[in-house]
Formats: sequence, C-alpha cells, structure tokens
Amino acid sequence: MDELEERAAAVDPEIEALVAEEGRWERLRDQAAALTERYPDPADRPPLYGVPVGVKDIFHVEELPTRAGSDLPPGVITGDEAAAVTALRRAGALVLGKTVTTEFAHMSPGPTRNPHDTDRTPGGSSSGSAAAVAAGLCPVAFGTQTIGSVIRPAAFCGVVGYKPSFGRISTEGVIPLSESVDHVGVFTQDTAGVSLVAPLLCDSWRTLPAPTERPTIGVPDGAYLEQASDTALDAFEDHLDALTAAGYDVVRVDDAARVDVDTPAGAVTCWSVPAHNDPEGPNAGPNGSVVHPPGFGCGFLLSVGGRTVFWPGDSDALDGFAELDVSIFLANIGGGGLVSDRRAAADLAEELDPDLVVPIHYDTFDRLEADGEAFAGDVAARSIPVALDARSANQ
Repeated sequence: MDELEERAAAVDPEIEALVAEEGRWERLRDQAAALTERYPDPADRPPLYGVPVGVKDIFHVEELPTRAGSDLPPGVITGDEAAAVTALRRAGALVLGKTVTTEFAHMSPGPTRNPHDTDRTPGGSSSGSAAAVAAGLCPVAFGTQTIGSVIRPAAFCGVVGYKPSFGRISTEGVIPLSESVDHVGVFTQDTAGVSLVAPLLCDSWRTLPAPTERPTIGVPDGAYLEQASDTALDAFEDHLDALTAAGYDVVRVDDAARVDVDTPAGAVTCWSVPAHNDPEGPNAGPNGSVVHPPGFGCGFLLSVGGRTVFWPGDSDALDGFAELDVSIFLANIGGGGLVSDRRAAADLAEELDPDLVVPIHYDTFDRLEADGEAFAGDVAARSIPVALDARSANQ
C-alpha cells in the first residue's frame, strides 16, 4: 500500500486520472486489513485478493460519492453500488477510487492527460480509467462504452480495453447514457488480466478450446484509412508487418464491406440518448441543465425511426463480412463518426416530421394523453427539449 500511495503521489498530480478523495489511503489500509483478517490463509484467498481497481465515476460505489464528472455537489446523485463493482469486491479487489470521466460519460472532457504524453488526450469518455491503468496506478479499471468509450481510450493509452457483447456485464448501478446501447467494460495492462477478470463479471462464461488454426485478421482499407495521418499510417503498417511476420494472415477490406457504418439515423440516435436528464433526478447536468442540448430535436419517436433506418446499414456490414474469410476485424474506436453529421440528422428529422418529440426514458406518457399542452409545458420547464405540433396539442 505504501508503494501504491507513493506511485499515486508521484504520477497522478500530473495526469489527474483519479477523482480527488480525502482519506483515500486510510480507507484503503483499513479495507486491506479487514481483507487480511477475513482470509488469513493465503490458500483460501480469492483471485483478486488485494488488487486495486479504478472505478469510472458513473458507477455507484458504496462509500464514495458519484458526480459523473459534473460540478454537482456530492450526495445529489445516489444509488446502490454497481453490481460489477460488488462482483470484483467479492473476488477480493479493493476499490482504489473513482476515476475521471467526461461529464456524464458524454462530450465535455475532464482534466485527465495521457500518461505517455501529457500534452495529448487519453481519449474518452473513460479517460481516467485508461490513464490510471497505463500509469501503473491500478492493474484493472472499469469503463463504459456507448460508442467507443472503452476501446478509444485503451488505444490512446496503450492498454487492453475489453468490451464484451451487450448485456454480458451488468449495468445495474451505472448512470446510463443509452440503456439500449451502454456496455460495461474493463481496462487491464495485458490480456492475461482480462482472462482473470472477465469470468468474474460476465453473466456466463465458458472456456472454449484453443483454435487449431491461427485466426485470419481483417483490417480496413481504402477511404477509411485516408482519414489517418502519415505517422499513424506508418505505425499501423508496422503492426501489420509484425502480425504477418508472426504467421497471421492479414486481409485488407475495402469500403464495400461497409465497415464504418455512419448514417444520419445513427447520429440522431446517439445525440438523443442524453435527453433523459431531469434537473431533480439522478442524471441532472450542472445547475439543473441538460447535459448536451445541441444535438436534440430528436428524442424517442425519432430515435425509434432512426433505429429502423440504422439497422439496414448494420445488415449491409454483416453481409459484407459474410463474404469474407475473416475471423477477427479491427474495431473503429468511435472518433465521433456517428455524431459528426448534424445537418444530415436534422434533415432526417424533417423527413420524419413527428408531431411530438420527447426525450427517451421519459416515463409519464399517461399525462400526455390527459393534457398535451400541460405535458409540453412541464417538460419545457425541466429544460428538456420538446417539439409539439399545435394541431395535436389537445389530441
């Protein structure tokens, strides 16, 4: 514990991966002592005995406040401890502390810097978790991903980011950005760390036999790669050469496979997800404001329509992969593609022309039927955008 405290004192003031916590080291020493008392025999100790774990500050933790990277005072956002955090505690882990997140795991960055170059970003939204693992503050940290918030900072910080399939790790006790898209993931220093932690978190785990043949690795090609700088392309090609030298078959996939599915409907869906904020509820922004209003005008009805348009794009991508002999494909780290074309999203909104647009997760539709104008006024008073056609106000 002394070494960890010294490491944090030497490194974290510069990278700011951890949320400040008064009495952190006293808490950790007390918890470590209790753990030793509970498991005096090393042979009986659980797999993560004494391992410090960073927890992104949108996870509720029993003894720590949750502020979600906002300026809200401690105690405003409350909830039961996240199921994933509890699972690692049961396996013997110690919660090092909360790690910095972009505000409500969305767009406004926190103070965290990249440990490899403090003039550069660590990526987001799970900024502090990736940076903490990269800086040697903890071997494991929790993150979440709606678009690219695990694999992006993992790539930027040079650590392993594990985002399993949707629903494999419980999101219970985690502040949502989009309940239909959110994933819980973890950062580790190597793949062995993932192999240790994942079975403790996933709802089911079955070890598969080792493959008899090396997998074929697919990589993007064409216009997709033209977005990268020459330096990034050189590094990318060096890695491909290393894979080929190690005996892997590398297949280049051009844009015909629709690898980077980027539709206006996707933009609408992604920009509408934060609209469920309530200034009196657990997802409020600072001073009772909505977390990020510019992309709204979408909401529930449009996001439903958006998924209808978006899924055919996904199907095209899957059809393209079905024609290839590729078992692994490099993932897009989600650098903003789905939210970049706001004009196209607005055009789609015009085309759908809904009479009513309300934020997703808004749970009082019964009041809409009783009095449409009162419903709209109430929602507007909460600083949540609403579009209501006057012709249908009293229907």
